[in-house]
Amino acid sequence: MVVARFGLGDKALFYTLSILLALLLLSSKAFLLYVVVSAASTLWYLHYEKQHWRRVGLPSPDAESSIFLGHMMQMFSQGTHNFDVNNTKLLGETHG
Repeated sequence: MVVARFGLGDKALFYTLSILLALLLLSSKAFLLYVVVSAASTLWYLHYEKQHWRRVGLPSPDAESSIFLGHMMQMFSQGTHNFDVNNTKLLGETHG
C-alpha cells in the first residue's frame, strides 16, 4: 500500500487537502457524507494501527490505551521507567 509509506504529517495534509477539494466541488449533502465517511475511515485506521501488536502475537496493555494518545497518560503518571518495569512484570520481556 503506497499510503503506508507516508508519515503522519503527510497523511494529515492529504486528508486536509482532500476535504478542502471536496468542499469546493461537492454539494452540501455530498460534502457532509464525504466528511462522515472520512472520519469513520480515519477512526477505523487508528483502531487498526492500535491493534498491531495483538495481530503480531505480542502481548500488549491495549485495554488501558487511547486511540489518539496511546499509553502516554500512563507513562506520564507513572514515569517512563516505572511504566516499563510494570509492563515487563505483567507482560514479559517482549511486549508491544
